[in-house]
Amino acid sequence: SFCMRKPVPYKFKTKLNFFMHRNASIDILKLILSFFVVGLHLLFFDDINRNIGFFLNQGVFRLAVPIFLVINGYFFARIETINQYKIWISRILFLYLFWMLAYSPFWVSKNMNSNIVNLLKGYFHLWYIVGIVYCSVLVYVLRSQNLKIIIFLSSFLYILGVILQYSHAYSYIDIPNFSYRNFLFFCMPFFSAGFIIKKLEKNNQELNVNRYLMFASVVFLLEVVFNIFNLNKKFSFDINISFIFLCPLLFYKISKVNIIIPVKNIALIASVIYFVHPLVFTTIKHFWKFGSISLTVLTIIISVLFSFPLIKLNHKIKI
Repeated sequence: SFCMRKPVPYKFKTKLNFFMHRNASIDILKLILSFFVVGLHLLFFDDINRNIGFFLNQGVFRLAVPIFLVINGYFFARIETINQYKIWISRILFLYLFWMLAYSPFWVSKNMNSNIVNLLKGYFHLWYIVGIVYCSVLVYVLRSQNLKIIIFLSSFLYILGVILQYSHAYSYIDIPNFSYRNFLFFCMPFFSAGFIIKKLEKNNQELNVNRYLMFASVVFLLEVVFNIFNLNKKFSFDINISFIFLCPLLFYKISKVNIIIPVKNIALIASVIYFVHPLVFTTIKHFWKFGSISLTVLTIIISVLFSFPLIKLNHKIKI
């Protein structure tokens, strides 16, 4: 019974001891994904070889945002009460408003309607935060439902998104990319996947994903190669068919790798890279001209250097 549960000693570990025993696999994954986002935005290698550039920027690097969403959904599953949700959403909204203010010179104009639209949808990479806010509301409302209902709804939404994107990519319809790259067709399925993974873990359900992961990887490779040789225009593939399987499976597999290192700020460095890199590469491109490889590497290095003072600031105000 509840009253007979034994106390859990690890909750009372010192801060130092906690970080000395921290499994850093997810943190390292976040850091790698933040590098992918930088490479994606700067079209890494695209100026050297179109096919390799396409494989990276419309394939491998596109894994980043879906897996970030899976990670967010995974940790969101810890939220069980309305008070916990209020605290979580308050921090997310503060984070969003802080960075929207930081980037305000890039999006604020004399047109009030344009400003309102930008504030609601997010400037450039900050659309991701807006997507998390919107789909967190849906997942919170559905959190007590049978997981099969959430799986069905997320799968249905993702299939619609894939159909819209591929119809646009191959010129069957002409629609803006936010018609499918939005919280409903893009964020919700991956956020829900992370939520479901955590719920299954709470039920002590271990998943053997190796065969499924290999199959999803092969489908992913075939899909990217197909698009390389059949698409005759530049196009941003946000919703790959294979991602709805590959990204959750890849996250789950990596999360089970036990990497113990005495470093606590890896995840924060990854977050800073994500948030500041557009400011960094915009400034660099204003003064100098670099190829995609040099610009990507330089942007990552400067963004990492930015992370140290921002992490100190984060201890005072959560940004």
